[in-house]
Amino acid sequence: RKDPRKYARVKDLLTMNEELKKARKAFDEVKYA
Repeated sequence: RKDPRKYARVKDLLTMNEELKKARKAFDEVKYA
C-alpha cells in the first residue's frame, strides 16, 4: 500500500524541482539578455 504522506512529500519535491528549473531558466535569460 502507498503511504499518502510520503507520496505528498515526493510530489512536493518534484514540484519544487520544476519551480527551481523554471526560475533558473528565467534567471539565465535575464543574465545573458
